Amino acid sequence: MTERQLPWGKLLIRLSHDLKADQLEEAWIYVRSHLPRSNTEVKSSWLKLFSALEDAGVIDQDNTDYLKEVLEAVGSPVNIQDVDAYNKEYEEYVARIKLLRGQHDPCFIGRELEINTGLNFLGNDDDKIKCLFIHGMTGLGKTKLAQQICAFYGTDCGLDATGMRLVRLNKVTSTLVMGVKILRELDMQISIENYDEDLLFETLCTRKQHTVILLDNADDILCPDSQSADNFKNQLSALLDVQNRWVKFIVTSRYPINFPAMTGKDSFRAISVQPLDELDSIKLLRKASRPSNQVSSLERGAKRSLDDQYAKELAIMCGNCPKMLRAVASRLRNGISPPHILEALSKPNKAHVALTLPVEEDEGYYSMGEDSSYERDVLPKMGQMINELTPELKEILIRLSVFPSTFSNKDVNCVLDGDDTSLAVFYLDDLKTQWGMLEEEPSYLQEEGDCKWYSMHALVRTSCLRDCYENENSKNLFHDALYKFSESMGGVLDEIAALASTNAQKGFLKLDRNQANIMHYLEIESGCTLDDHSRPLLPGKLSLPPRKSSRKDGRPRSHTFLEKFLEIKKRFVFFEGMAKLARERGDIEEAALYTAWAQDQNIDIKGFQAPIDALTPVIKELQCMNLSETGELALAQCMYVKGRSYAAKPDPDFSEGLKLLEEAKKIQLKYLGDDTVTARTMNSLGSLYFKKGDVQKALDNHLQAWKMVGQVTRGNPEQHFDSPMHIMNIGTCYYQRGNEYMDRKKEKEAKKCYEDSIAYYDRAIRIQHHLGLKKSVYLARYIRNKSLSLFELKRFDEALKEAVKALNMRQSTFDRHPDNMGLKVDVARSYYQVGMCYHRKGELAKEAGQSVDTIDDFKEAEKHYHKALKHTMELGYENRILDYEELKEDYLELTNIIRGRKQKDTLERAFTNFEVRLLDVPRFLDQQDAAGQDIGRLPSLDPESHFSGESHAKKCRLS
Repeated sequence: MTERQLPWGKLLIRLSHDLKADQLEEAWIYVRSHLPRSNTEVKSSWLKLFSALEDAGVIDQDNTDYLKEVLEAVGSPVNIQDVDAYNKEYEEYVARIKLLRGQHDPCFIGRELEINTGLNFLGNDDDKIKCLFIHGMTGLGKTKLAQQICAFYGTDCGLDATGMRLVRLNKVTSTLVMGVKILRELDMQISIENYDEDLLFETLCTRKQHTVILLDNADDILCPDSQSADNFKNQLSALLDVQNRWVKFIVTSRYPINFPAMTGKDSFRAISVQPLDELDSIKLLRKASRPSNQVSSLERGAKRSLDDQYAKELAIMCGNCPKMLRAVASRLRNGISPPHILEALSKPNKAHVALTLPVEEDEGYYSMGEDSSYERDVLPKMGQMINELTPELKEILIRLSVFPSTFSNKDVNCVLDGDDTSLAVFYLDDLKTQWGMLEEEPSYLQEEGDCKWYSMHALVRTSCLRDCYENENSKNLFHDALYKFSESMGGVLDEIAALASTNAQKGFLKLDRNQANIMHYLEIESGCTLDDHSRPLLPGKLSLPPRKSSRKDGRPRSHTFLEKFLEIKKRFVFFEGMAKLARERGDIEEAALYTAWAQDQNIDIKGFQAPIDALTPVIKELQCMNLSETGELALAQCMYVKGRSYAAKPDPDFSEGLKLLEEAKKIQLKYLGDDTVTARTMNSLGSLYFKKGDVQKALDNHLQAWKMVGQVTRGNPEQHFDSPMHIMNIGTCYYQRGNEYMDRKKEKEAKKCYEDSIAYYDRAIRIQHHLGLKKSVYLARYIRNKSLSLFELKRFDEALKEAVKALNMRQSTFDRHPDNMGLKVDVARSYYQVGMCYHRKGELAKEAGQSVDTIDDFKEAEKHYHKALKHTMELGYENRILDYEELKEDYLELTNIIRGRKQKDTLERAFTNFEVRLLDVPRFLDQQDAAGQDIGRLPSLDPESHFSGESHAKKCRLS
């Protein structure tokens, strides 16, 4: 490996080569007042002199003024120009640190080997995407190291803000959310529901701009019990095989990756970060303990008080951990003597008896998990540092520990219960500068005004939590801050939801800034981690006591925007957790409301029957009560979800569904008026009328919903995140009206309706792209519907192209979520749609005189019908697709054409057995799959062989 010199070291080496030996004595005379008299070795070489000046704090990579004085004193103006050139290069490097939303750290010491390793790896000529993986224990400076490597690499390559991207992975526990954050960082406005893994791969694989992406703090997604760790490794491993030299990843995590399929690749390199060596620890301690940018008697006095022996003992006591060393240095800088600090750190057991707690208590977000011996040594000492704070500052620090990510001085006011922003800044700066407990973050969002931004290191946060184990007062402060944080973040979520309803793109921008805090808010509110509802957010001793509802102004919050950034299973867990807490405190109305929201997600997870069964008793209970406004809205939400479930059934219960939805709409209009929730109820009414065959009433409801969205957005309905769905439904009504005209032989009117429907679908697609939602299950739906209209216009080639596009999008999404019933239904319907296009193209070829056995379109149709039927049978007859009868009719017709009557009758008996629940579906599908290896080939079916054993025996007994 080639050893490269970093800019500061390169400058000093060059100066030592250029300067003459006879100038060294002159320089020594000039600088000796800053150096110990006993240090005469510095006169032997320029490098030793420079090193001594660094140790004295007179020069360093951020402070070259005195170096230029020395060069001027020895008469070397040419070398002063070298220093100026270095300063210019160094300014570019510092600027690139800020591009990654980091603060330049003048006390970053050492790590030359790691930096060289990273730069050599990233800089080697290679055609593939690369990943530098930096891992190590908490407090060792992984993020700072990654920022240094990024900044030097960015300087070498001349990267600007578009080429240096930071993705914070705090609280990110799935590759889905990670993918969304990466795409948003690459300037694509995309939501959870519209994310597509293919879009991420396509974006990264085709990017032709030099880009380094720092995925910082991937602890939550890579921790040992993470359900997404394997998926993360597989996705990253696949990317590292892609031929694209323009994209580099740097990932930081506490946890190493043990995945030979990836770690063995040339495009992957891991750096294990260890504690600093003793000399670098002492350098850091001395540099961080000095007042910055000044040389004074006070500074020299501070240096003399920190002699070599004290510095060495403190470094060892801190485990050579940079974060601990900085905290100690802040105390030295604040006038606390080294002996006092050593005495305090030598008795850490007084700080944290909590370290002996049983493992089961050490759970939840704030835990660091299974401690290594290193962390078990460092944590108690950090706790003692916290105990050394004044009572007022310690209280503030405990309160600040509720923030899982960055926070501003304005955010802090909510947990400190104060309105004086300047006072908050005073406390925050004191904790940062004087005590080393906080780190300052850059103010990178201009829209936030004059906010100052901060973060708390995980080592400090965890130590605060452990103090709460032992100290009842600290625990009470922590709980009070959690409640205040939750109330404040609930308000922020309301603001984002309101903003997203009028301008979705601005809503996404504000969401990105607050996402980690909002995720934490959702977990606080529901009392559990959203990845595992059985796992509490906080360990037993710190669990929150029961409290009243978190309703705002007596009215429950709307949660329509959650679907834009929270995965469906996590939404279900959140709503279930909220319902459970409400039931525990005896709030039947709020429990019903959140049960309804949970079951709304369940329609896609488990199908229509589970929500109907869950909500029927809830509705009955509410109808027997004297309800408040919240209760009325809860009843409306239950009716809406149950009515939507009836609408989703293959054989909808029209009377019951319409009754429920009409009553829900009436209540929502009374209490909510023009609102996203009310518009969705109208939309569901339109869908149910559509299925009933009343196209006019369907269209009326969809138009009313669209008008309401216009009211919500103050005349800009296309800015609303639901707008493409509403427009699609209007287009679907025109499509159905075209079908009605065709049934009445009015082809001219039908053609006009089909063309109008296509215009609506195109508009929905355009808005979807405008909102940055370029690939999604919803977009696939708009494209498939457009294909249907093209099909009716007999534009079969265009229809097939759109149908295949929709199928590919749906299949890609379903492959990642194979247990999602709603997606399975969508995929089955798309396979049928593609098969139908091939079928009609084959008929045209047959009519033109082509022999049936040579028509490839028929074979493709058979292949896609087979896959549609396979998915349908796996769903079960009760959950069959809406197009089941059409699929059956077309499949039988095609089989008769290409296989003959006997095969057609055999397949028909299989359909019949499926409908009367007598078909042994797994066995049938196994036979189908075995015979389906050749495109267009069907098995020879014996319907009797597909009866399950019990059903067949029963049939024999009956006969």
